[in-house]
Amino acid sequence: MSPYSAFIFDMNGTMIDDMHYHEEAWYAILVNELKAPLTRDEVKHQLYGKNSELFDRVFGPGRYSNEEVDAITLRKESRYRQDFYPNCN
Repeated sequence: MSPYSAFIFDMNGTMIDDMHYHEEAWYAILVNELKAPLTRDEVKHQLYGKNSELFDRVFGPGRYSNEEVDAITLRKESRYRQDFYPNCN
C-alpha cells in the first residue's frame, strides 16, 4: 500500500504558460467593463491574492459585494476559457 493518499499538482505555470490569457481576461473585465483606470502593466501587477482583495485594491474596500465579486470572477473565468481553449490542441 502506498504511503500517499493524495497529491497536489498545480499545472498553471508548470506545464502550461497561460498567464497571458488570465491577464487579458482580467484587463477586459477590470478596464473595459468596470472602467478601472489601469494600464495593462498595472493590471498584471494586481493579479495576486484573493479576488476580493484584488477588487479592494483596485476599486477600494466595499465597492463590490462578495456576491458581485463572485459573479464578475465567473465572467472573467468564462472569458479566459473561451480565449485559451482554442490553444489546447
